[in-house]
Amino acid sequence: MVRVVMAAASAFLLSGCFVADFGSSDRYQTDFHYTWDLQPTARVEAESFDGAIEVEGWDENRVEITGVKYGSTESLRDAVKIDVRHSPDSVQIRAVKPSIHAGGAGARFTIHVPRQAIVDRVTTSNGSIRVHDVARAAHLKSSNGSIKVENVNGDLDAHTSNSSIDADGVRGSVALRTSNGRIHAENIDGQCEAQTTNSSIAVRMDSAVTSPLKLTTSNGSIDLTLTKPPKSD
Repeated sequence: MVRVVMAAASAFLLSGCFVADFGSSDRYQTDFHYTWDLQPTARVEAESFDGAIEVEGWDENRVEITGVKYGSTESLRDAVKIDVRHSPDSVQIRAVKPSIHAGGAGARFTIHVPRQAIVDRVTTSNGSIRVHDVARAAHLKSSNGSIKVENVNGDLDAHTSNSSIDADGVRGSVALRTSNGRIHAENIDGQCEAQTTNSSIAVRMDSAVTSPLKLTTSNGSIDLTLTKPPKSD
């Protein structure tokens, strides 16, 4: 085993329970639920604001969306629109922000999809993102919310701010970027790039490294564990 630990203001280069935070904005709520048949390798996109999103693979050839829209007043809640577009090979869900929005409203939802589904894009703000047990999670983006990814086949691009990123069991390349939040990644099988500020990075590679690793932070530590010798420089 090779273990590398680096201290504050560091950079390393080797070449070659789903939680959402609300407050009073969820005083008035309306639930929604949709389900349709879906091909096993369908593409999935999801977008919200001021709320969390979870995408989970399951052993069904259909999509199920369960969620709630909310607001600090009834009029704000009702102004949030849920737009869903679906076909046998794709599903898109979008929480549409009111034209005049100064906070106090949002939407959160959970999406169950076939395990071989491709998660093209998930974006939100002021809420967490969790994706697990799917074929691919390509682009995940939040702000002021954590990102957690587990058991994904394919490349991952995850970006947030003021919160943490956790990735476990990604069979592909990963690019993880945040600020003022820690990054933890393990069981990564591919190129790994992680960047943060004012926090730590911990990466464990259980397979022999054949692709570049780049870990960068400021005012935080870097802890890299290689259980097998790298196969490149």
